[in-house]
Amino acid sequence: MQKKNCDLVVLLLAHNEEKTIVKEILNIIKVLKGIKFKIIVVEDGSKDETTKKLKSLRKKITLISSKKRLGYTKALLKGINASNSKFILHSDTGNKFDHREIVNFYNIISKKKFDLIAGNRVQRFDSLFRQILTKGLTVYCNIFFNTNYKDYDCGFKMYRTSVLKEILRSGLVAKNLISSEIFLKFIFNKKKIKQVDIKYFASKNRVSRGLPYFKIFRVIFETILNYQKIKKQII
Repeated sequence: MQKKNCDLVVLLLAHNEEKTIVKEILNIIKVLKGIKFKIIVVEDGSKDETTKKLKSLRKKITLISSKKRLGYTKALLKGINASNSKFILHSDTGNKFDHREIVNFYNIISKKKFDLIAGNRVQRFDSLFRQILTKGLTVYCNIFFNTNYKDYDCGFKMYRTSVLKEILRSGLVAKNLISSEIFLKFIFNKKKIKQVDIKYFASKNRVSRGLPYFKIFRVIFETILNYQKIKKQII
């Protein structure tokens, strides 16, 4: 399972996930039988028992730990740089997705030669407010970039590793909604992309550690400005 040269890396970022992280990892291991995979967890300066719980799984995962908070972008890039697999599946933590979809994504990307399989969140259980924001971001991107996709910022995507690292060589513009920026760069670099409908189990009462409510409107404004920079960079 934990082989140096594997077909798939499942990349998880963990910050204060003591309540769910062990169950999540064990579930992923269970559903990925038959695939040469490796789980990389970037533990990002947690203040609870997350690190201790991850160390208990040391034989089952590759753990990258930081005493100081790196932030989403630096943690994600650290995990990607540590990956030497054919494909990378990055998933948000917190049991928000059906991990059986990893197998589905893997079968599609490996057999159909796609560069990116991106989740499209359906049957959502999170707040109506967040669903409206997601829809607004989608409409904005489709109009501004003249594209036609359903969900840009879904935190469940599988990449061809070599293509992802190539895309990231030019760096990232935005500080937030990084998944959307990477998705846009795949689009405008004319990579082969497929979106797949997936269920989204995040509760409507959840408090986002990455993007709490009081930051949302500032992030939206910054995102509009940053996406203009992305458009100039790519086109």
